[in-house]
Amino acid sequence: KGFDIRDYFSVRKDLGTLEDLKKLQQKATTLGIHLFMDLVFNHVSKEHEWFVKAQNGSAHYRNYFIHTKEKPEFLRTFHKDSAVWAE
Repeated sequence: KGFDIRDYFSVRKDLGTLEDLKKLQQKATTLGIHLFMDLVFNHVSKEHEWFVKAQNGSAHYRNYFIHTKEKPEFLRTFHKDSAVWAE
């Protein structure tokens, strides 16, 4: 569980099925409720095929990741639309 993303096209089995999600969305719409999903696009599992290839030295796949031994410093952080953003 956690934030390791292996499949962006499926619903985690313990949460239901894609059909369950579609039914939830339809019911929410009829009730005037908007659903929002938080997708973590900038994070993959250390077991993800692309990450493994990058770790093994593939220049092509290393270009998909930022590698640093130190935590990067943000240029700035700011609040916008009820969220904290960083540059």
